[in-house]
Parts: sequence; structure tokens; C-alpha cells
Amino acid sequence: MKHLSKSDNVSILITQLFEDTFPAEEDLADMVQQALNLNLNFLEEETHHGKGLTPQFCDLEKEATKAGKDDINALRWQARRLYGIPFLPFRAGNTFYTWSKLKGQIRAKRRQINFFPFQAMPVAMADMHTEEGRDAGRFATVLSGTYNQHFKIYQIVQAQGWEAIWEEVFSEYLK
Repeated sequence: MKHLSKSDNVSILITQLFEDTFPAEEDLADMVQQALNLNLNFLEEETHHGKGLTPQFCDLEKEATKAGKDDINALRWQARRLYGIPFLPFRAGNTFYTWSKLKGQIRAKRRQINFFPFQAMPVAMADMHTEEGRDAGRFATVLSGTYNQHFKIYQIVQAQGWEAIWEEVFSEYLK
């Protein structure tokens, strides 16, 4: 977080609220404030993977992707008016749409956070979204944000818990 501007970090955290964290509606305002203040405590909220909502999340892929592109200004207006989100990043449009469709099914649930010390870009994070992943020619990794990967994470978390994901992400450091 030290190398990005505050606005870039806030943009990433607001996106994270909807791409993974999936807060209960009654917790959203508090989590938005945490994101705006760069307080990472909201990341203790279980994700849609652990809440069992990823199949519904993935079922909305086409509808949400279209809405995120075609209706981004309406989504931004809704996010600001209803939830106090000052600016909904473009990359959060589709997942905010999905969250708003599923919000009635979302229940608060906490999870354990992994505090493994960050040493360098883990291979599991170096995909098409990063310079390291593009240089290595890696399209997708376990942590890629594609809908297919969301479903794979969901399957692993439901069957084995987050520890299995952590083991894959950090295994290169544990040898």
C-alpha cells in the first residue's frame, strides 16, 4: 500500500468489498468507511467463497458484466445514494451489481486472516493482471479474479478451507 496513492488504494479496497468480501447489507456502510480510511479490518469478513454464494455469483456473470459496462453510471449513482460510496470504480461495476442482486442472501460471517509476511509477488498472484504474470506468460493462477477461478476457489474453500488456498499461495516460501 506504500507505493500506490491513497485514491488508488481506496479504489482497490472498494472493489474488494464486492469482488470477494461480500458484506451483509447492514455492515456495508461501516466497511466502506474502513476502506476510505485504509483500515483493512473489513477483510476479516468471510468472502462469497466461504459464505457459499459463489455459484450464484458466477451464474450472474453475463448479466453483471453487461451491467458493469452498459450501466456503470447508474450503478455509481445507486452506490453513492444508497450506500455512501463516493465513487464506484469501473472494475467494481459488475461485482457491485452482483452484490446488489444477492444482498438479501448475504449473512455476516467472519474468517481467520492469514498474516504470512509479504516477501515478493507470489506466483499465485502473478497472472495477466500483473507485470510479473504477463512477463511469465501466465494467464490465470489460483487467485486470478476470473469467474472460473472464483468457482475453483469456492470449491477448494468449501472442501478444505482457506488453509488449502494459503498453502498454494505461500508454498514457494515454505520450501
